[in-house]
Amino acid sequence: MKPEIRKCNCREETEQAVHEAVERLGKGEIIGVSTDQGYLAVQRVKVRFQDDYLLKSTRWPEIVLRDSILTDPCPVTLLLRSAEELADFVTPISPRGIRILKRFRAGSVELVVHQSRTRDKCARHGRIVGDFRCRVSSGEVLRGVHSLSPWPLALIPILPDGDFFVNPFVENCYRLVDLLPNCLNYVIDTGEIKKQCSRAVVKCRADGVFEIESHGMNESTIMERSGPFILFVCTGNTCRSPMAEVVCRKLLADELHCLTSQLPEKGIEIASAGIAADFGSPASTDAVVLLNQEDVDLSQHRSQPLTEQLLDQADYVFTMTGHHRDVVLHHRADLEEQTFVLGVHGRDIPDPIGAGPEVYRQCKEAIVAGIKNHLDKLISEI
Repeated sequence: MKPEIRKCNCREETEQAVHEAVERLGKGEIIGVSTDQGYLAVQRVKVRFQDDYLLKSTRWPEIVLRDSILTDPCPVTLLLRSAEELADFVTPISPRGIRILKRFRAGSVELVVHQSRTRDKCARHGRIVGDFRCRVSSGEVLRGVHSLSPWPLALIPILPDGDFFVNPFVENCYRLVDLLPNCLNYVIDTGEIKKQCSRAVVKCRADGVFEIESHGMNESTIMERSGPFILFVCTGNTCRSPMAEVVCRKLLADELHCLTSQLPEKGIEIASAGIAADFGSPASTDAVVLLNQEDVDLSQHRSQPLTEQLLDQADYVFTMTGHHRDVVLHHRADLEEQTFVLGVHGRDIPDPIGAGPEVYRQCKEAIVAGIKNHLDKLISEI
């Protein structure tokens, strides 16, 4: 069976080919598309859940591919429209898994979620349910097809002779056809693709332990982006939020028995910003002197304004007052569940600017108390 190859030389032709690909997927055909990770084969799939799992806190999918339920370990990979969509298929899921998918270029990381339990249905046949694989769709063509598809899509694994990795980089549509003989029905040819980035497979276990299989990607970089990003927000980013930033760094390092400089190795990133801050202003002298007495260095701090990019990265946003929180949520209502007023019981932490050393000390104590109130939660995600 030779597939129909649709050559696309312009945007209009590509758009028409994308619509035709969606129609063919609806008929159960397998299509070849270009992505940032080379050409890949895609098929419409069904995702089923056991009835007795739908009302429980644990959910695990069964992918129906070519009229068979894949309950044995299988390299078929479910495509996600976004990292957050993972929660629609697997519950519970470690926040680290979503962070990894979200923080790396779409498609460059394949997440393998490990299921530690065996379903009764499978156990009767002596089989253990395999890992669940997923990645975010990438590239103009695949994302276009995915956005118009009302069904879940999955990648068909490519296992060429002599190639160890599943789904190697395929630079053109003709090699894809050769690697998947008698499999494809329709291929969108948008030309040769140059390899843009390495791919990594990250295994995520329920207990939060990660086993990383890196295909050319730096493993330490993956780990550094897997932990929580904690953001503190005040007005000018010269007093309260800088103090909170360095205090939080010290408290977490003490709990984890490491140096503050080693926190990035554990995937932890901490920053601060101000809703009315300029770039480059130093921390207030009173704050620097106060923390220096406790061997905490704030002298290198330079202020920065709160930006969309910082909010996009943040897993937790701690504001100094309710007003700061309102400002954040006015622009980003989607962050409501991860934005908190830092003070104990949600109390405001007043601005100490110009009020003298004693007020700064009281401010710092309120910051410490507020951070300790959230410390267990933060550590649980590391």
